[in-house]
Amino acid sequence: MIKICNLWVYYSYFLFSLFHVETAAFIKIKTIILKEVKVC
Repeated sequence: MIKICNLWVYYSYFLFSLFHVETAAFIKIKTIILKEVKVC
């Protein structure tokens, strides 16, 4: 079962993956998203 909190995490990760901009902010946000996946 996919939890509701995972839905916005995957959706956000998908949106950020569309922008192939490897900036410090992008890497930081992607790291936070990956941590949220582990939390859920």
